[in-house]
Amino acid sequence: GIWLALLLKTAFALVGMGAYLQLFLPAETGESVYTFIALGLVVFFCGLNILGAKKTTSFQIVLVVLLLALLTWFLTAGSLSIKPANFTGFFDQGTNNILSAAGLVFISYVGVTKVISVAGEIKNPERNLPLGLFLAIGTAATVYILGLLVMVGVSGTGNLIFVNGEINLTPVSTVAAEITGSSTGSYIMAVAAIFAFLSVANAGILSASRYPLAMSRDHLLPPSLR
Repeated sequence: GIWLALLLKTAFALVGMGAYLQLFLPAETGESVYTFIALGLVVFFCGLNILGAKKTTSFQIVLVVLLLALLTWFLTAGSLSIKPANFTGFFDQGTNNILSAAGLVFISYVGVTKVISVAGEIKNPERNLPLGLFLAIGTAATVYILGLLVMVGVSGTGNLIFVNGEINLTPVSTVAAEITGSSTGSYIMAVAAIFAFLSVANAGILSASRYPLAMSRDHLLPPSLR
């Protein structure tokens, strides 16, 4: 079950990246182009993983550091543009919408289990695994809370849902454009989103590949998968 969840989460990230790539490619670009980009990245990350866990994690560290740097800019600049009025009536719609949103974003926390799948390649796993898990959950929760405060505080919920009458697939870029007063912010956060999707895909392939190995050792899958 975890193996399938990781495969779907990785695919979800590669497909979701297409929404932000649209900001850089011509409007008439067809869906097939995004599909080929996603498939090309699968091949690239598989090749990277074949080189070994050390190469994969080095690339992962670069992606995450760049992502956190861009998020720090977003949170700092955005905090100066928050309008307290955007938080009024926050719970007027009841709790059903909150529960629906929680179910939708739960996939973001599935990534925490990826750490466990590479336990065999971690030094001192008894200490470092729990430490990594709690730091990961704490970091993610903090960034999500601060990020949502900035996004809702700057733009309000209406602009995050619809733009020009259409469903907004790139809300972070919408808020960033409002913060900078130009499309520059939009492009900056589109790059951050792409870094996030790439890191999810890279980590997903790294961890998902360990499950067939473990299951073949337990005679649940053919030995050739080792």
